[in-house]
Amino acid sequence: VKCKCCGKDAVAIYRDEALCLDCLSVKAGSRKTVVLVGGFFNVLHRGHVRHFEDARKLGDCLIVHVHRSECALKHKGYSVLDDEDKVEVLKAIRWVDEVWLCSQNCDGTVIEALYKLREKFPNEKLVLAKGGDRTPETMPKKEIETCKKLGIQIVYGVGGEKVQSASWIANKLKAQQ
Repeated sequence: VKCKCCGKDAVAIYRDEALCLDCLSVKAGSRKTVVLVGGFFNVLHRGHVRHFEDARKLGDCLIVHVHRSECALKHKGYSVLDDEDKVEVLKAIRWVDEVWLCSQNCDGTVIEALYKLREKFPNEKLVLAKGGDRTPETMPKKEIETCKKLGIQIVYGVGGEKVQSASWIANKLKAQQ
């Protein structure tokens, strides 16, 4: 039996709904804060790991919104991991509770994920955890406006200063060819 909310294997029936452990915790009210991080995660590195670890400390559940390979090509100019690999690797990280893949018409922001988050967790405290190199000045204004509209708190600098970059790694690989 699969969870009604997320499709994972269900572990319990709660109010006539089959639920996994994570969704059961939310429905039963023991989870209070859900945290979202988003990115391309084209080449996972220690900066991402620190971001996930610190983001998870901000709440009871961490959801990672990952951009598809086609988004990476469009916005970054390269894609290393295919979508299936990115999702599987991200799900294996111990601080990550769920992974959401962006839609095919994604604009490169997390706006669609913010709406999905508020819809899935209408009564929870929601946090958007931005990485160490993000500030209100470098964040898309549409994301800030959407967070305000949906009542989602933004926390900047999660994971500390930028210590690594997928672009840096990609450039290093290109230089070695």
